[in-house]
Amino acid sequence: MKKLLLPLAALALCASTVFPVLSHAAAPDKAAQIAELDGYVWQNTSNDNKLSFLFGLENGIAVEYALGMEQAKRKGRQPSLDNLGLSPFERGWVVVFEDIPRQTIVDRIDAFYNGHPGQRDRHVLDVVWKELIIPTLPADK
Repeated sequence: MKKLLLPLAALALCASTVFPVLSHAAAPDKAAQIAELDGYVWQNTSNDNKLSFLFGLENGIAVEYALGMEQAKRKGRQPSLDNLGLSPFERGWVVVFEDIPRQTIVDRIDAFYNGHPGQRDRHVLDVVWKELIIPTLPADK
């Protein structure tokens, strides 16, 4: 649970600042904003905000990665993806999107929702995980 806290906090911060489409007159509940991050919201969001969202997500993963590297070194272990304490999503992101530009990820998410209009109710991170990461993740990862 602790290892998911930082990426989720980064995600909440990013979602609260880069998705003006989610703003309400009263102070919105941050958890509710993240829960609403489906294909309808995604497709009504500017490209710059989509890129900003992914930037925030990547930063959360980078922090977890760096902390894992430091902990592995302190414990005298050779750092590897297997001992950094990353979640399956974080590991998948690192492996699959290592050399992929953020704009390409945005384009792939857009293409999924455009090609599957009946699935716009799916959360963006569900699409990233199940449609972009899992199918391209090498079997040994």
